[in-house]
Formats: sequence, structure tokens, C-alpha cells
Amino acid sequence: MHYEELKTFVALAEIKNFTKTAEKLLMSQPSVSLHIKNLEKEFQTQLFQRSPKYLKITPTGEILYDRAKQMITIYEQTKLDILEHYDSIKGQLKIGASFTIGEYILPSLLLDLQKEYPELELQVMIGNTEEIVESVRLYQVDIGLIEGQTNEKELSVHP
Repeated sequence: MHYEELKTFVALAEIKNFTKTAEKLLMSQPSVSLHIKNLEKEFQTQLFQRSPKYLKITPTGEILYDRAKQMITIYEQTKLDILEHYDSIKGQLKIGASFTIGEYILPSLLLDLQKEYPELELQVMIGNTEEIVESVRLYQVDIGLIEGQTNEKELSVHP
């Protein structure tokens, strides 16, 4: 059973017309027919009663319709959950800051950061400029914020 076939089946059950279903799904009418044929073969049942004037879902088609809607919803929600998992920012961020930045500037920034990324665990170390530079160089913090100057060649310094 394939996701696209289930989507086609649900659309056909709701629209009740092969041609209009094909138009809505941006596919050919023979593709819609093939999807339904594949599902009927897989479940070994007729899903629709067909005549030149109407298309009616069968009792077994109703069973599949209810379950297919649930499966599609679960599939779509799973995709969203997985994308959200990879798009979310979480983990631990260690910040080193010199005294002035750490005491006067950083607290409000940390509050905003925690609101925007609640799964992010923040750790702050406050020290003098030399201590913060050394902590960054030794990978004890992920980022260092200093107001003083440094001539450290191993670090990337951005004003």
C-alpha cells in the first residue's frame, strides 16, 4: 500500500468523479484508476460501485476511507514532528562573558533566548577578558563575549 494511492482513494471517495479527482490531484485520469485498481487488488475487494452515471463507495470502501484518513493524518503529523525535531534548537550552550557584559547586557539577552528556545540549556561563566579568552581557546565555553581587546590568533574575533 502506498501513501499516494491512499491520498488518491480519499480524494475520489470525497469527489466521486475520476476526472475531477485527477484534475484536483494534478494527475491523469488513468493514474487515478490505476491507484484504485492497485488498492482493490491489495485488499481483494471492490472499493467503489461504478456506473456511467454515478460512483458509490462500497461498505469495504467505507472501512478503508475511515482508516486511510487516519493513516494520512498520522503520516503528515509524523513528517511535521520529524521536521520540527531537526529544526528545533536544543542542547547546551555555554557562554563566557566579561564582567560588564555578563552583569549588565547578558541577562536580558538570556531571557529572550530562553523564551525563544525553551529546550536550550544555557550556562554562563563570568570572568575578566583574559579568563574568557582562555575559556574559549580551551573549548570550556562555546562563545565568549568580551569588551576588552585580545590578540589571540587561534580565535575568530568579531567586533
